[in-house]
Amino acid sequence: MRVEIRFAGLGGHGVVFGGRLIGYIASLEGFDASMTVAYSPAQRGGWSVADVIISDEEVLYPYVENPDALLATTQERYENEVGKVKRGGLVIYEESTVKPRRGDVLHVGVPAFRLAEERAGSRMFANSFIVGVFLAVTKLAPLERGLEALEKLGARALEMNKKALEEGYRYGASLGVSVELFQRTEAAERRH
Repeated sequence: MRVEIRFAGLGGHGVVFGGRLIGYIASLEGFDASMTVAYSPAQRGGWSVADVIISDEEVLYPYVENPDALLATTQERYENEVGKVKRGGLVIYEESTVKPRRGDVLHVGVPAFRLAEERAGSRMFANSFIVGVFLAVTKLAPLERGLEALEKLGARALEMNKKALEEGYRYGASLGVSVELFQRTEAAERRH
C-alpha cells in the first residue's frame, strides 16, 4: 500500500506543519511516512506544498506524482494540483476560497478558516482543522493518535491546535463520508 497526499496552499497557512502532522500520525500507526516540501520563490504571499507518502513498506521514492488525496486552501493551488489527483481520489478544500471543478474525484468542502477562528481562537489553526477532517474521512487513525502526535511534535499553541484538530475531526465525522485509503497490512502491523 502506498498513499500519496498533497497539502497545498499559501505560505502562512501551516501547510508544512499539516503535512508533518499527517506523516507523524501515520508513523504512530505503524506506517512508514516521508515528506517533501516546495515553496514559491516569493518572499511574501507565495505558495507552499507539502507532499506526504504513507506506506506499509519503506518509502524508497519520496515524491508525489499522482496524489490519492489533495488538501487545498487556495484556488490557485487547487487549480494547479487537482488535475494530478488520481481518478476517484479525495479532495478536501477550504470552501471559502476554493471553487471545485473536477467531477471524477470526491470533493469535501470545509469551512476550516471560519471554524478554526470560531472554535480554536484563530484561523491560523485551519491546518489542524483540515488534518482532523482528513483523519475522520480517511480513517487513518483515531483522534487520540492525532492529539498524541501534536504533543510529540511539540506544536506551538498546543491546546488551540488540539482544539482545532478535535473540531475538524468532529466536523469530518459528521459528514458521513468515508474514503478507505489506508489498509492495515501485516507489514504495517509489524511496524506498529
